[in-house]
Amino acid sequence: MYTLTQIYTGLSGLIIANTVATGTRYLGVMGTLTVPGAPTGVSAVAGNALATVSFTAPVNNGGETIDYYTASSSPGGITSATTSPTSVVVTGLSNGTPYTFTVYAHSVIGTSTASVATSPAVTPTNPCPATGGTPTSDATYCYNTYTTVGTDSFVVPSGSISADVLVVAGGGGGGGNTGGGGGGGGVLSLNLSISGSNDIGVGDGGAVNPPWYNGSNGGDSSFGTNIAYGGGGGGTDQGYGGNGGSGGGGGYWSVKGPGTGISGQGYDGGIGDPTFNAAGGGGGAGGLGQVGQVISGLACGGNGGEGFVSSISGSSHVYGSGGGGGGGAGNGTIFGNPAYGLGGTGGGNGGAGQGEGTGRNPSAATYYGGGGGGAAWAGSGLDPWSGQVGYQGIVIVRYLKQ
Repeated sequence: MYTLTQIYTGLSGLIIANTVATGTRYLGVMGTLTVPGAPTGVSAVAGNALATVSFTAPVNNGGETIDYYTASSSPGGITSATTSPTSVVVTGLSNGTPYTFTVYAHSVIGTSTASVATSPAVTPTNPCPATGGTPTSDATYCYNTYTTVGTDSFVVPSGSISADVLVVAGGGGGGGNTGGGGGGGGVLSLNLSISGSNDIGVGDGGAVNPPWYNGSNGGDSSFGTNIAYGGGGGGTDQGYGGNGGSGGGGGYWSVKGPGTGISGQGYDGGIGDPTFNAAGGGGGAGGLGQVGQVISGLACGGNGGEGFVSSISGSSHVYGSGGGGGGGAGNGTIFGNPAYGLGGTGGGNGGAGQGEGTGRNPSAATYYGGGGGGAAWAGSGLDPWSGQVGYQGIVIVRYLKQ
């Protein structure tokens, strides 16, 4: 009696043997196994330094399961493998070079012949070719954002692009001891044709100085030769507001004048008023700083001027708002007026009286270029307060995907 046994499946087919007590006798081969057929319908779509190659699996698998597929580029012979029976992504390609692709099927028996090459050739490109800053993109636009204080560059490697550019300078520091609010950093909103390498500068916010001194102006920001000027520092209690992108607010003593803003970049600061014992607000990129005044019986620092609203980053933000002016003394009256000061709005809020003399910084995401709040009056016998620092600038470049 003989028992049929499968002892090998391979290149020559299915070999059947009968096994007897004295050994094995080969009876022959059933069928023939071959390499798979070549994939068909091959096409390619280029991307950024890559291509997606699509294909149809062969009808003839040669009698064995197809384990994987490979695509190979010409030129370069760059390959990529996949177990997907429909497509493979080939990476590591050179942008600007035309490529064609062939696809192979692989099984345990061997490798198919090459498919028909894709036609026409496809050329990978970078849809966002410019470099510099922090590059990001969405479905429509490329963005290069600069938030590090100092210098950088925006480089278009070839040709030219049309781009929207927002340049925001640093906000001015607030004045000390019932001081005016810092002016918002100057803002430029531009549309430019850009090529080659372009210098970028991002200005810092104006510094805080000793309480009896004005706040410092903010640093300038720039794109090429286009300069947005730093916001003017707020005047101390007896100081004038500084000139800048937007002017700093004046101190309250003896009706100190505000700083002047630069036309096309920002507005003037607000004047201080000794009658109300309140300093003026810093000017903003979108409006004038306000005069100190009494509101609901309280001596209030003038509001900072409104900032410039832009959606260049993909969402709406306010840039270059003015700092609020410092309010009056706490716990009592001065010159017969209620002395608790409310901070202004816009950039950094002004000091709110004896309990909050240094003012408050704004949210960085909303108030790039915001002026610092002016300090409140600290009260008799107490050390005077310093103003609040201005917030740094920013540069944003946006252009359509190529």
